[in-house]
Amino acid sequence: MIRTRGARPAWLTAAGVLRALAIACGPTEETIAVPGGQADASVEPATDCAGPAATSEGVIALYTFDQDQGRAQVADVVDSHNGAVQLGLVATVDGPEGCDRAFSFGSEGQYIVIDDSPDWDLEVGSIDLWLRLPAELTDNIGVFSRDLDQRQAPGHISLFVDTEGRAVLRVQPQDDELDNSSDAVACSAAALPLEQWVHLGVNFGPPAVELYVDGQLATGEGPHAIIGGWDCGQPGEYGVAGNDLPWVVGRSTFRSVGVLETLEFPASDCAIDHLRISSERRDFADWFPG
Repeated sequence: MIRTRGARPAWLTAAGVLRALAIACGPTEETIAVPGGQADASVEPATDCAGPAATSEGVIALYTFDQDQGRAQVADVVDSHNGAVQLGLVATVDGPEGCDRAFSFGSEGQYIVIDDSPDWDLEVGSIDLWLRLPAELTDNIGVFSRDLDQRQAPGHISLFVDTEGRAVLRVQPQDDELDNSSDAVACSAAALPLEQWVHLGVNFGPPAVELYVDGQLATGEGPHAIIGGWDCGQPGEYGVAGNDLPWVVGRSTFRSVGVLETLEFPASDCAIDHLRISSERRDFADWFPG
């Protein structure tokens, strides 16, 4: 279910914030790029790439990265939700088998900003992607984040890999009591493999927030290495509607006071492929039988 909302002032969009930063700071090597029309959204996704490209129903955005090498943006091959690459231009590497190219975050920890849109106001839906971790984990990793350090708006979501290698998903409801025990938190029971492609699938909204790792439902419980206050296994059925934040891929914004103000946990030396955002929940086990 997609929730409609009224138009917001331009300065409240991620692009508006990015332009303000660029004007205030002047052109430097680290000036944040602004989403625009440079990416080519006419590319057909690889048809033999398992997982995200296998089903098209309900797809709102799909980032294959196949034709993005050397560009300032990554193309949404389904619609026009192009993402702006920060700290350099797109560098691609070999993706999973059958998936052509993948986005490399590089040693400097590049990241992607995808502007807010009413299309992201999803009470129910899914997000999935391929992820390759580096040979060693020295810090937590922010896979994607649409989050802030406040609870006055619902729909905050972040996906991490902690220093022990476990995938950690958190979806936060509106909660004026600042009680993290109400968050939905799903974690892998074991560490993800290093230097191998792994498929991560997220379902949100009723009947439950879920995390899948290579088609297996994640059942981890107890503490994780991201932060104290919310534990793996906390149930919830929250969607991601209700906030006006951009997506950040390759960083975490869960402790940011303002939009794009605090970016943590760079995905340095990681790679990502076939990032897909959908308005439908997925049966991720179908892609990994047995």
